[in-house]
Amino acid sequence: MYMYIDEDTLVDIHDWCFVSGKVNALESSLFTQQYFEKLMEMNTVDDILKYITNSKLKDYFTSKENIYAFEKSLDAYFFDNINEISFLSPTTMICDVYILKYKFLDLKNFLKNKLTGIPHEPISFYILKSSDMEHLWSKKEKVPITGLEVDSFSPEPLPDSLEVLLNGVNNLKKALRENKGFSKNNTLWIIDLIMDNAYLCYLSNISVQISIQYIKEYLEKFIFIKVIESLVRAIFARCNTELLKKYFLQDCLNRTHFLNLLDLPMADWKEIMKKELPAEIVNSVVSDKVETNRDNLNLMQCEKVLANYLLDTIKLAKYITFGPERVFGYLCGLDVETYNLKLVIGGKINKIERRLLKDRLRNCYV
Repeated sequence: MYMYIDEDTLVDIHDWCFVSGKVNALESSLFTQQYFEKLMEMNTVDDILKYITNSKLKDYFTSKENIYAFEKSLDAYFFDNINEISFLSPTTMICDVYILKYKFLDLKNFLKNKLTGIPHEPISFYILKSSDMEHLWSKKEKVPITGLEVDSFSPEPLPDSLEVLLNGVNNLKKALRENKGFSKNNTLWIIDLIMDNAYLCYLSNISVQISIQYIKEYLEKFIFIKVIESLVRAIFARCNTELLKKYFLQDCLNRTHFLNLLDLPMADWKEIMKKELPAEIVNSVVSDKVETNRDNLNLMQCEKVLANYLLDTIKLAKYITFGPERVFGYLCGLDVETYNLKLVIGGKINKIERRLLKDRLRNCYV
């Protein structure tokens, strides 16, 4: 029996059996809510190290130095797992779609360093090489940009893995050419807006092409939620909504209901959001007690509720015996596990109250 991943990728569904068996074993090792509750009880770095080294993370945390460099250690754990699943899968498309957000994040940080001098350390050697990012930035456009170090460029075509990022880079160059007087803060925000737009528009194209209904529906919900989160963060930070409309709500995101949200009091967002999300989720995010848009939202609560909802929508993948859905569900579970580990370990090192950590902790896949 064969299945189309997209219109060009035909795979025998039984080819997913081996990797699904591997995923089944890996799922059983994902940390539970109880694990994180216990981790939050650790009081010293030695306690944290001892607790972690008694788990599957022992190869990534061999000394206290690894605790203090926890983000790098956890990135290695995360990408090692994804790399293994990608290698075992009959097609890399599922892992490639999932990992794309980290390529965009890495590239955003590189561009911020290039344009404002903010230090940039690549997320992982599995994502983008510095030479790849330099290649993206220096690729010549029809109209050169003076003063932005793009005179030296590689004439050869970009690797296929980088082509998807090029649209965002070119849109950024155009924005900088049109607005030479951007402040540093505006430049940073515009990089975020343009690259986030490029990422979500690419996902939108994938959701149209992909033939796996379960993943298609997840991607559609993901895109809607990420737009809502971006609008909420902009309101919370009192950002210029005109820049938001110009550089973020463009192309596939130039939808009437998104643009309408910016012109409405936040309490009136509910009816629009309920067309895409369950009423109980919307009510948890948007309060009825309104004075100003900023007073009306809890940014931390909003992100947590929406992240938990997204995870809940994919959890049924655990009950699919084999197939790309099973793999994609595990990747979502691995992602939230890594987020929780970074949250708790970083919080303990910085002596954040247990109560505050618990408020930010997200639901687990298992």
